[in-house]
Amino acid sequence: MQLFENFISYRRSETLSEVQNIYHALTSKGYSTFCDIYSLKSGRFDENLLSIIKKCTNYILVLNKHSLDRCVEEKDWLKFEIKTAINAKKNIICVFVEDLDFPDSLPPEIDDIRYYNGIKYDFLYFTSFIDSLCSRFLVKGSDTEISRPERDFLINDSVLIRYLGNAPIVNIPCGIKSIGQYAFKDKTQISDISFPEGLEKIESHAFERCINITNLIFPDSLKKIDDKAFMRCYNLSFIAFNNEIESIGKESFSFCGKLKVVRFGKGIKSIPSSAFNDCDKLALFDVDEENESFLTVDGILYSKNGKRIIRCPEGSAFDLINLPETVEIIEPWCFSKCLSLVDVVLPRKLKAIGAYAFNDCRNIISLTLGDDIEEIDVSAFDGWDKGQRVIVSKRFNPLIKYKIDQKINERVMLEHEESTDLPEYIMVKTTFESVEEASKMAKMLINNRYIASAQLDELNVFYTWNDESCNENEIELNCITRGALYEKVKTFIMQHHSYECCQIICLPIVKTTDEFGHWIDEQTIK
Repeated sequence: MQLFENFISYRRSETLSEVQNIYHALTSKGYSTFCDIYSLKSGRFDENLLSIIKKCTNYILVLNKHSLDRCVEEKDWLKFEIKTAINAKKNIICVFVEDLDFPDSLPPEIDDIRYYNGIKYDFLYFTSFIDSLCSRFLVKGSDTEISRPERDFLINDSVLIRYLGNAPIVNIPCGIKSIGQYAFKDKTQISDISFPEGLEKIESHAFERCINITNLIFPDSLKKIDDKAFMRCYNLSFIAFNNEIESIGKESFSFCGKLKVVRFGKGIKSIPSSAFNDCDKLALFDVDEENESFLTVDGILYSKNGKRIIRCPEGSAFDLINLPETVEIIEPWCFSKCLSLVDVVLPRKLKAIGAYAFNDCRNIISLTLGDDIEEIDVSAFDGWDKGQRVIVSKRFNPLIKYKIDQKINERVMLEHEESTDLPEYIMVKTTFESVEEASKMAKMLINNRYIASAQLDELNVFYTWNDESCNENEIELNCITRGALYEKVKTFIMQHHSYECCQIICLPIVKTTDEFGHWIDEQTIK
């Protein structure tokens, strides 16, 4: 079967002349384009059409005011074409011949079509319209052809070992049961990926730092996602977990800064508390009511029996959380970086608090611990300062109390250390892959009063990493602070940065005005 870069879909009775114009213009520009009136050969037209859609790169849907009206009919063929393109995750472009208000009710299998971007057909300025369609919307087939697995994929015994291609749109071949470690790591050009039915496992770091992937729709066959599999996918904003997924790994979706809601099906059995660390916009977890392992209350994730609170999303808007009396264990990282929190009311029968449970919760004024606590990892209070209090009774375990006091006192002592070999005022520079992460770091440094101000800049950076030449867009963060605080700023950045090796540069501020210097002094800790 011939492969086409473009498939034009339309309602023949309404937009035929416009489709003919588009077809001739695209073919004259060298695009291999399917249009039924020109391209359909002998054989069953229904099987041929759907097969061609599944193998094309761009699906162009030409619409006028009434093109979608008949899609409610059971056997409407345009509906079948749209459904096939959506399910196959094609690069879908809507071309609007007239202003169109999508019907209030579309069949659920094609309802997502209303969310795809499009372009207005322009007969008077047709050349400009075609130029814009090609440059802004179409993906050239020579860049995206992935129909030859022997060229683009290294596969061994149904395991995808490594993706070798450079296409922005990737369709993983059928027959793959596992995607191996690091298989797609650092493939920053990938914007869209389609997983085959039959895939069962995604191994650790498989898609780490695929920074342009925006959504993930997993097949029903997938059961396991390992540690850090999608870490640092900064633009990931939507995940469709199936009902059969049983486990996700530690930090599997950490630093996915655009995630807002995560929904799990009834099959999930293992969700580590660190799975969504540093997802600062994540405001809600939701779990199917039939799930036997987990439940959610006000968007917070708990074990089904209510004895463990697993994770409060970092973007939660709650300033006060009153934990249910059933809670006995606060899992590691549970409230980490929940910057809106002012108070957490702990249950009287609480027995254990895990590592980093209240890490960087700088706005909690005080925390009152009950006498039944048997175990606390003192790293739970990393990032706390001398203005925050942990309140206990006289009956509280004295050894645990001593360790907590020692932990906070260590931080207080650190705040009095001085760097004597630096000028009075300095600028600290570092870089990030996303505006979201850079902004978050700036806010945390300012909230800790480690810096007085922060400035963001866009950079185009050339460098070598793992013996590969790289050219990436980055966000530079410039921090104004006192020389005495350099070590604190450096340590804080390194502890919270997503890079394996982050750039930190300290530049002296040779001169400034007395007024600006006084302002820096006032804004930073002494």
